Amino acid sequence: MKIGLIAGNGKFPARLIAYCKRHDIEIVVVKIKDHHQITESHIPSIEIPIGQAKKVVRFFKEQQVSHVVFLGGINRQFLNRQLSGGDIFSLASYFRLWQSIRPDCQILKIIRRVGLKDDSILRGFAAFFEGQGFAVIGASEVMKDLVVRTGDYGKSLELTPSLKRDIAVGLQAATRLGELDIAQSVVVSGGVVVALEAIEGTDAMVERAGRLLCGQQAVLIKLPKPQQDRRLDLPAVGEQTLVGMAESGVSVLVLMDGGAMVDTVDFYQRAHELGISVIVKESII
Repeated sequence: MKIGLIAGNGKFPARLIAYCKRHDIEIVVVKIKDHHQITESHIPSIEIPIGQAKKVVRFFKEQQVSHVVFLGGINRQFLNRQLSGGDIFSLASYFRLWQSIRPDCQILKIIRRVGLKDDSILRGFAAFFEGQGFAVIGASEVMKDLVVRTGDYGKSLELTPSLKRDIAVGLQAATRLGELDIAQSVVVSGGVVVALEAIEGTDAMVERAGRLLCGQQAVLIKLPKPQQDRRLDLPAVGEQTLVGMAESGVSVLVLMDGGAMVDTVDFYQRAHELGISVIVKESII
């Protein structure tokens, strides 16, 4: 197996590279310009704008890649900024967006066919790469030890009736949010949804929720979207999220078995140090 990694933002792409080096798995990287945070320089790589699908295929075939992994986020606020500073329908705004993404004809075909919603466009990209002869796999199929499994971790916690109610409300809200292909995370306190994730991402949503909580106990629920292909956008939680939760007064994190990845094997120890309880449920029922 030789992996071709398409790397967006966050720390997970670098984690995968390090994992592959430790386990003698060959890997090459396509770094998405203005998004990736990779500093590794001793592996074959190219940096391209987000819209250059044909260049990715050419590079992967030159490198004899067999398996493709999508990992790391695409900052939707970055794309929105390209349309700022005037009428979003103006020629200047669209020219800035075009310069940022540089979509080739293949990307335009995918967008025309499936639209721009997260899940649809990821499935469109996966189908395109599979059509080029690559196997598309999830990072969770490589770094299996970082996939969350059922249990209670971090700081010990008593499941009071009010906490059970918050978790039930959050599971329902996060599931519905995912069904609408909006996002994956919600914050609940006192049986009320305090914040829903949107384009700002989980960490910024948690910070926003913290300004509304006034010291009340709160729960962060992060679930995969019910309809999503988990190879492509499995929820990921790292130390940065734990620190943000501690700073915002969100003391409980709820995930689903097999439905998220953590960024280090020491994740649960770090959660304990920060006073965060982590509950990984077997199912959302």
